Amino acid sequence: MWTRNRTAIALMVIIGCPISTALAQPVAAFDVAAIRPHDPNEPGGRADTLPGGRFIGRNLTMRFLFEYACEVRHYQTLGEPSWFDERYDIDAKADTAGELSEAELKPLLRTLLEDRIGLATHSETKELPVYDLVIAPGGQKFRASSPDEKPSVTRPSASKVILRKITLKAVANMLSSNPDIQRSVTDRTGLTGEFDFNLEWTPAALPSGDSPAAAPDGPSIFTALVEQLGLKLLAKKGPDRILVIDHVERPSEN
Repeated sequence: MWTRNRTAIALMVIIGCPISTALAQPVAAFDVAAIRPHDPNEPGGRADTLPGGRFIGRNLTMRFLFEYACEVRHYQTLGEPSWFDERYDIDAKADTAGELSEAELKPLLRTLLEDRIGLATHSETKELPVYDLVIAPGGQKFRASSPDEKPSVTRPSASKVILRKITLKAVANMLSSNPDIQRSVTDRTGLTGEFDFNLEWTPAALPSGDSPAAAPDGPSIFTALVEQLGLKLLAKKGPDRILVIDHVERPSEN
């Protein structure tokens, strides 16, 4: 099992920011950091920020760290080596007494990747297949959040998500991260405010170790959006940001 902060990081990913946000952060570096290959005999994983400026990662792929730190998704990148899917453990500490915020953590992780794996990148804009998120015929099937409700993300399984007090822009960002969609999604519903969503679907392929699985004859993510939320994805072509890896090396422990 992952620790509780996996949900916190899931919320960070869903709310999200443009790629340029990560690249514009001030340069920062961990005072101390160690990267080690993960022992496959040790189950589970974690990605936690702790008091004292600490970041602890267990059983994390370099791909996850790269995409999280640089705020890109796999279909927005070029040039990743095959070992990006190998798993590593990270122990790092920054010069602060408090717990690192997301805005502080991302540039720290990016600098760590630059220092330890020689990461060098450049960005391009290309015309790619994308989706617009719109209201489906028949109207929306979700409700506005209560004023006293707090934002939350619950993932009972790889095929179900419960969102509370979340904007449609955040939903579009979440869908952009869904492996069955494989495209950037932009909110074109015209709805403002915060809403509650329950969505359950059958993924085309479940990640290893995730359970319980959805029924094999259940709806796809596209069908579930229409039937359960009254939302629809319209395919089109549009500009999308691509991050190209120019140089990268396997990490060393020192």
